[in-house]
Amino acid sequence: MSSNTPVIWNSNMYHSKEIAEILEGVVDVYLGDFKYGNNACALKFSKVKNYLEVVRPNFEFAYETAEILLRHLALPGHIECCTRPIAEWVSEHTPHTRFNLMFQYRPCYRAMEYPDLGRHLTLEEQTDAIDIVRGAGIEDLLI
Repeated sequence: MSSNTPVIWNSNMYHSKEIAEILEGVVDVYLGDFKYGNNACALKFSKVKNYLEVVRPNFEFAYETAEILLRHLALPGHIECCTRPIAEWVSEHTPHTRFNLMFQYRPCYRAMEYPDLGRHLTLEEQTDAIDIVRGAGIEDLLI
């Protein structure tokens, strides 16, 4: 007896084009994190170069080949520079993506080295993030 078990790829979406091509036709659902809305934040906090140039094409490729559940962890002090550009890009380039806006951030490990990340999100930041994502026209919003 055979079963049709869906394949879910849990990823930060920071992978090569070759990996994306290998996954084509294999992955049914991409559970992808879109963390930063600009390269400067990605470099500063995760020491990752060319973040947008890698992640955006991977989300576009995934969008063309499978379903996406995009996760965005809202960061304190980064609603305008990260959440807004991500929401606007998703709305324009992958409009039928399920968008999971997460507020579970808690400062730990080396977060205290960065004053803006050394605290929890405020209620106002959470409300602003929801308004931004909804305002971008993203219809399938999970909170």
